[in-house]
Amino acid sequence: MKKQKLIGFVVGIMLPVLVFANIGDDINNIIDKFWGSSEDLEIPVSKNSDFSIDYSNQAQQNFTKNSEFPAQGNPEYIKKIKAEIMSAEDELQNFENEIIKNEAKIENLTEEKNSLETELFILDTQLNSTEQRLKKQQKLIKEWGTLLEDLTRERSEIRTRIRIAEREFAKKMQKIQIRKEAFSDVKEDISLVKWLFSDKTVAEILEAKSRENFELNQYQSFLFKLNQLKIKLQNKEQKTALLLGRFTQLKSSIEKERKLLRNMANGKAKVIASISKTAKEQNRQLNNYRKQQVKSTLYLQDLRQTLLESQNKLLNQDTATNRLNMTKKVLDFPLKIDRQITANFKDKKYKKTFGVDHLGVDFFAPQGTIFYAPADGKIVKTGIHGYGYSYVVVAHANNLSTVYGHISQVFLNVGQTVKAGEAIGKTGGTPGTKGAGYFTTGPHLHFEVWKNRNVVNPLEHLKE
Repeated sequence: MKKQKLIGFVVGIMLPVLVFANIGDDINNIIDKFWGSSEDLEIPVSKNSDFSIDYSNQAQQNFTKNSEFPAQGNPEYIKKIKAEIMSAEDELQNFENEIIKNEAKIENLTEEKNSLETELFILDTQLNSTEQRLKKQQKLIKEWGTLLEDLTRERSEIRTRIRIAEREFAKKMQKIQIRKEAFSDVKEDISLVKWLFSDKTVAEILEAKSRENFELNQYQSFLFKLNQLKIKLQNKEQKTALLLGRFTQLKSSIEKERKLLRNMANGKAKVIASISKTAKEQNRQLNNYRKQQVKSTLYLQDLRQTLLESQNKLLNQDTATNRLNMTKKVLDFPLKIDRQITANFKDKKYKKTFGVDHLGVDFFAPQGTIFYAPADGKIVKTGIHGYGYSYVVVAHANNLSTVYGHISQVFLNVGQTVKAGEAIGKTGGTPGTKGAGYFTTGPHLHFEVWKNRNVVNPLEHLKE
């Protein structure tokens, strides 16, 4: 979860300071377990971060006011404030765990919502396509319905014309039949009586009869054509009705499909609304946890500042002895590349830029460069914080410890022993990468050396 590690601007500012401060406290606890020692001496808190804020000593005021502890600088006071720091760290860790859980839930909800929105978009596209098909089908039904009405009306008109023509033909045939029965001779086609009493010649009578026969044939041909047309129209009407029925069925099918798509889309829209509501509640909880985290972080920072001031008052050991022990060069250079220092021990430019002492030496190293154990030792602490500041602590003989910061990867686990020259992990420091922290000066290896619970200049212990 790349973005989930960014837990707010204020926390982003505070976290690097706390992580570096936590290293010093971790080393103190580790030394107590590793070699055993009294609790009245403690390593000063390393504030070797890339960013710092000047806090008022509110924790000390509250802590002293609300406690029956001895005055600041007393070993008992330091012991009690350490216990308070541990309690505050546990509380802060609980807040961070809850934040991670809520961020994971929000991420899952967001992924589910995005997936549903994609599905809803596809359904909307399908629904639009279905609507277009339905409109097209409705248009076809209208057109073919109009055609069917026209064919039905035309067939009705043809049927009427046929009936009229049949009646006229029947009347004419009836007249002809009557004349035949009244004047016709058995053997001759032209009635003798008709010819005797007519003022027309035989030729005229024959011509009239021929014309009458022609008209009858014309009527019969006309009736035949009308009947043929009626049959064609009827067939066409049946086919049109069949197609119209099929179009109507297809329309019904498309309407069912549209209804199904709408139901599916409405269902997904309701789920999306429910997820949005749940995500809103998760965000509200997340914001509350972040507020609590900021409060706890500020309080813990003040406690660490108070502890640092108390510890500094107790660091009155024999400086000559410490200097002699600290200047013995027993460590190999942890990188297998040329030395290139980007920030010295207690670098003045660094302090001017960030407002705190630089309690280590920064060696340039391309992102992902392997670093190695400078001497035999044991992995006693790893602080892997995703995209926050990550580090590893190695304990060596003679009360010597080394710290490696802004690292992107650790190869070993806590409790494993290492030999001099054995690979420990990979460097980092490139802004925005794992282990770099929220404030970093670029790709490098931050290297610290602690001797007898004091942070010392690493260059005084590195072999040439």
